[in-house]
Amino acid sequence: MSRTQAGLGLTRPEIAVLLAQSKNVVQQDLLTSSVPDEPVFASALSTYFPPRIRAQLSEEIRDHRLAREIVATKVADDLINHVGPGLIYQLEERLDVKTPAVARAYAVVRAVFDIDELWSDAEQRTDITPVERWNLLHALQHFIEHTASWILRRRPVPLDVEAEIARYRPSVHKLVASRPHPTTFDETTERLRFLAEAFALIETARCHGCPVETAAAIHTRIDTTLDLTWLTNRLEDHATTNWWDAMAAATVRDDLAERHHELVGAILHLATDGEHEVGVWQDRAEGAISRFSRMIAELRRDGVVDVARACTAGAELKLLVRSTHTLITGDGNT
Repeated sequence: MSRTQAGLGLTRPEIAVLLAQSKNVVQQDLLTSSVPDEPVFASALSTYFPPRIRAQLSEEIRDHRLAREIVATKVADDLINHVGPGLIYQLEERLDVKTPAVARAYAVVRAVFDIDELWSDAEQRTDITPVERWNLLHALQHFIEHTASWILRRRPVPLDVEAEIARYRPSVHKLVASRPHPTTFDETTERLRFLAEAFALIETARCHGCPVETAAAIHTRIDTTLDLTWLTNRLEDHATTNWWDAMAAATVRDDLAERHHELVGAILHLATDGEHEVGVWQDRAEGAISRFSRMIAELRRDGVVDVARACTAGAELKLLVRSTHTLITGDGNT
């Protein structure tokens, strides 16, 4: 308590001890599950050994008597090193899932988005300052949290990791290929914010039978119209003071993202003759859009978006979504 009041955190040795203990806890949780036996995690066993041993003793490695322990240790190390113990605990508490479920969701995210490559690039970049590098790694952790959370909330349980990778990886690669490669710190963090919505964009596109690039373009234009990225960024900048505040902020952020994607789907419904134009929505929902925009303008003047303000904005966004649905069905009870 005295350290918190003084604005001080843990020392490096204390952090090292906590990380080691966290890895042991995660490893034990994984050992009591089927994760070490699942084929998708088999690479964790082989990569534990040097290349020459892998080449000469592949069968012996596969039948190693400590194979499960090695896999559990490697997966635990990767989880803690990339997302930290706090994220695992937060996902478990907020979504009522266990460590093995988090490990499976992370395995999907890791494979679909090439997390190891993104992490290595961030650590090795020489064109950014040390502070920017730290911020970029933090943004990458936040990206992993957001995408893993979506998988845990939206996909069937138990999660079939290999099937989920096959479901999303090709479309994610299309999205990445459709956008220019980032060269600056700001462009890199912006790409991460965009890719954090990839899973939902892919599902929206499939639901409406359109290319994922079309859904992505509409998502971006809605964002430009409503300033939703500014809203969520300000919420994320808000310093949470306790566990409840952090949980509430994460929940509100997820809700804002879901309403955003709901608008994408509604606008696709509004389109006629294959014209997926946000302009149609802007004309028909002008009053509701103006009402929401006035609230955002007020928040901009205040410069603060805490959980309470974000909740209010979320409720206003829900009204805008409902108004848009009414344009489709003519039924205000949608």
